[in-house]
Amino acid sequence: MHNRWLVGGILLVLGVSGCSTAPPQRSAGVLPPGTATVSLEAGAATKIDAVDCSTMRDSLTHIAIGTPTKGVDTYLATTGGLTASSVSFNDLDGFTGSYWSDVQGKAQVRVQNDGYLIDGVARGYDETHPSAAIDKSFQIKVFC
Repeated sequence: MHNRWLVGGILLVLGVSGCSTAPPQRSAGVLPPGTATVSLEAGAATKIDAVDCSTMRDSLTHIAIGTPTKGVDTYLATTGGLTASSVSFNDLDGFTGSYWSDVQGKAQVRVQNDGYLIDGVARGYDETHPSAAIDKSFQIKVFC
């Protein structure tokens, strides 16, 4: 009987100590999967916890950040290297606009710290001047 209590106590201590280890620390600038930060005009980065990444046709990655009514929709092409095909902003900090490869704006994308870093310039409209088209610089860090 005494041996059963001893073995039970050892198992309990091992089980509790196994659960008490701290999660691994992330490097600076690395967000948890399913998270993004978006900044416009080098302003403060807005953290968004709603990120959905999906691969389409083995050569196109779709990244939806936020919601369809307030967020960013991005398509990244992987054929011939990683490039941004489009980046669309919908009412993000009052800005609605887009970048389209070879059509308007400019953008570049690279892999950084296991996530994507997309920066460039989008053309669109701001709620403060809704009748005048403007260009806004942007930076997106997203971890799928």
